[in-house]
Amino acid sequence: MERSQEDSEEQEDTAEDYIKLSSGDSKEALDSACRYGIRPDERKKSQLQILKSPYQCHNSFPKRPLFNDLEQYKKLDQDALFFIFYHQHGTYQQFLASKLLKSKDWIYHMQYQTWFQRQGAPKVTTPEKEQGTYLYFDYEINWTQQKKANFELEYAKIENDVKYK
Repeated sequence: MERSQEDSEEQEDTAEDYIKLSSGDSKEALDSACRYGIRPDERKKSQLQILKSPYQCHNSFPKRPLFNDLEQYKKLDQDALFFIFYHQHGTYQQFLASKLLKSKDWIYHMQYQTWFQRQGAPKVTTPEKEQGTYLYFDYEINWTQQKKANFELEYAKIENDVKYK
């Protein structure tokens, strides 16, 4: 099946819109980029890796973190801390974000690679685990906090020691 010339022009227009960074108009380029969401086939379970883009960034995009001061990080809301944690893997910024999330009673589950927070006292507690209601941060689908009732949290699968290498 052959494509019509209109379809080809439409494809070219879309590609041009998608790469407007070279035009120098950063607001227009940002607006253009925001129109394109992440497709389901582009989503994968996070392996918490830094993925370096092979593409040239616009000159206005920061190349280094804007700040590294714990006091500045304390001013950020939880969504910003989660964003830093999941998108700045292996950096001092991720360390600061995880330290602050832990100070706000969030618990990192290594198997699920997500954060949990107790909602009330656990219903069942043993030396190896506890069961109760938790909030968890859904970073894969909704980027929101979800409630999980009767969740069994095994102590061996949580990160207790936050270190920066």
